[in-house]
Amino acid sequence: MQEIATASGSVDVVWTMTSRARETQLLPVRIPIDRGLIGWRVALIHARQPQLLRDVRSIAALARLSAGQMRDWPDSVILQANGLRLDTSSTYEGLFQQLAAGRIDYFPRSVIEAQSELASHAPLPLALDTHLVIRYPAALYFFVGKHRPELARHIEIGLETMLADGSFAQLFQRHFGRLAQGLKLSHRYVLELANPDLPEETPLLRKALWYRPKHY
Repeated sequence: MQEIATASGSVDVVWTMTSRARETQLLPVRIPIDRGLIGWRVALIHARQPQLLRDVRSIAALARLSAGQMRDWPDSVILQANGLRLDTSSTYEGLFQQLAAGRIDYFPRSVIEAQSELASHAPLPLALDTHLVIRYPAALYFFVGKHRPELARHIEIGLETMLADGSFAQLFQRHFGRLAQGLKLSHRYVLELANPDLPEETPLLRKALWYRPKHY
């Protein structure tokens, strides 16, 4: 992101979760390539506590537990703004170790990431919660440098064309849809959080851009 912002490297485009700071630094293409799934969070938990989140029905109940996050992730700002308790780490792998050691209670991950991360840490005593999904409005965008508006426009035109001809929906279903279905989101309790770090320009009113499970 720094290379793109300063035009000092060989990187022209990056996809990442949006935030106020990132939209100040870079130029976003405001079409969520994940249809907002980055804001649908399921929890990795310790394998010996499969019922940890079964009865959580409020932010206050969840706030009694400790969540793990990286210090510089936008999600840390969101969770703290909603009054949740966080233990942060400077290393990604350290969070899995903290969870396995019982130093944190749960590690919220997007539905895009959770299953593959659990599989890649199979030696650790971790499990995927089956009761709760945490949801806040968030998006993965393509970002380019502010000095490249023509590149942003080309990407936007391409994505709008894909939305219109149905190929965007096909790609989403192929790469993300099965993950969401496998986690049975429509059968989980949905705990809604606010996202004060979401820029006002986010196209939340374009319903076709955003994922919704059945019965939601």
